[in-house]
Amino acid sequence: MSLRKRTKKNKGNRLPPFSPILYEELDSVAYQKLTSNAAKALPYFKRIDGRLIKKSGDNYNGVFDFTYSEAEKFGFARRTFSRIITDLHDKGFIDIVKQGGKRGCGMSNSKYKLSERWRDYGTRSFIKRPRYPCEP
Repeated sequence: MSLRKRTKKNKGNRLPPFSPILYEELDSVAYQKLTSNAAKALPYFKRIDGRLIKKSGDNYNGVFDFTYSEAEKFGFARRTFSRIITDLHDKGFIDIVKQGGKRGCGMSNSKYKLSERWRDYGTRSFIKRPRYPCEP
């Protein structure tokens, strides 16, 4: 069997790229309380995080940026994306590590990190994290 036939044969067994959302996450109170746009945007956040894990390996610290222009490419309006970020942060799916901005925040992108706080949403042990303002 030639090399060409083997590689073609092996490609048929691979799964296409996807962003996993576990059943535990889908059945959680936090996910059920998300707005529909926030629920649609969550896999995009997970995809960016997954790509960086693959690309950087052990050097990846979990912090990534997701700009408004990237969100527009996926079909979200700027105002809608702002509400999505607020909703995902309030329910514990993402943490805002550094607030960016065009004018007052040093012309940088906001930095996000996926969080596991959603597991405790709706209980007394849920910790509300503040949205960190930009650094002067």
